[in-house]
Amino acid sequence: MIQPAINKFINLSMDLLKFNKNYLNEVGKLYMDVFNSDPWNEKWTITSSMKRVEYFSPSINKYGLGYLIKDKGKGKVIGFIGGVFYYYDQFTIFTIEEMFINNNLQNKGIGNQLLIEFEKILTKMKVNKIELKTLKKSYVEKFYKNRGYITNKNNRIYLAKDIKMAVVA
Repeated sequence: MIQPAINKFINLSMDLLKFNKNYLNEVGKLYMDVFNSDPWNEKWTITSSMKRVEYFSPSINKYGLGYLIKDKGKGKVIGFIGGVFYYYDQFTIFTIEEMFINNNLQNKGIGNQLLIEFEKILTKMKVNKIELKTLKKSYVEKFYKNRGYITNKNNRIYLAKDIKMAVVA
């Protein structure tokens, strides 16, 4: 259960639940609603968003992990955090791939509390480091920096390459 302090803050009674396939439709719909809005303005469909979030169900991906926040009063999922584990010789990194809160409930402390609770879960699982990618110079970057996340200063860089799919005749 989410700590009572947040309930005073936003006037909700919420549960923190481990993500599984039973929540796929609802989390997929929330994902689509959030990421089709500012600042992302993407073009998710219910099918593509469900495909995206199912990756964080341990029954689909043994390295995936996701948690959701459910409003007990309305019975609706209002937030989600998920990602994947990367295991190395001496340490474990968890990469947050997605974190999102219902558009109407943002800036009310829910995301902050979700992140705090998720960090506690990962600490108990002996994760050494949490990494994530987000938009530069956005309120999202500021959100994470205000919670102790820093720009990576080690000798690694993030590279990407667009590729075209080959047409098979």
